[in-house]
Amino acid sequence: MDRQTAEARESAKKLPFGKKISHIWMYYKGWIIAPLIFLLAIGYTVYEIKSRLDYDIEATFFSEVFISEEQIAGLEKYLSQFVEDRNGDGETNIKLFSASVAMMDNEIEGAMAINTKFSTNMAAGSDSVILVDSAFYEIIIQDAYVQAIETPQELTAIPEVQEILKLPEGEQVYWVTRAVYQDEQDDAEAIFRHDMAQKTEENIFGSRQ
Repeated sequence: MDRQTAEARESAKKLPFGKKISHIWMYYKGWIIAPLIFLLAIGYTVYEIKSRLDYDIEATFFSEVFISEEQIAGLEKYLSQFVEDRNGDGETNIKLFSASVAMMDNEIEGAMAINTKFSTNMAAGSDSVILVDSAFYEIIIQDAYVQAIETPQELTAIPEVQEILKLPEGEQVYWVTRAVYQDEQDDAEAIFRHDMAQKTEENIFGSRQ
């Protein structure tokens, strides 16, 4: 270190305790605050994970049109009445995660991000159920995905759902139960989640003929 820095440090050592604390805070507060923020962020993340509700069903709603938080909340409330109590907590609920192109300001990068999320979700089998609007319905019924899903059912054919979503005329939303993938045939949890999704679909739409 240079002579000036050495002299400054030597002078700091001779300061009274109170002034020494003030000196340390003045010159090193950045080094003190940054780790605290980092630790608080980690603590909050851990708390959020620990306190997150254990939902009976989780699903992602892929849409090109804008879907508001109020619409999501209304749809969650409506669909929850058809869900069975998977975790035995005495409640039935469904959590919908919105993946909307419109929320990304319809930018090319945003559209690419949502489409990548959609492809990754389907490839990984992340959700036993997805909801799709008309644009994503056209994607999900293509050959690349047809073996990965069961037959979609139109949610917006239900008047209560129409009232909740209030979508533009001609816009539909579909419930899509994902099929059990080949590599999940011996996965009891994956089969259970599929059966839960299938049962919920039956409760909403009735048994398939």
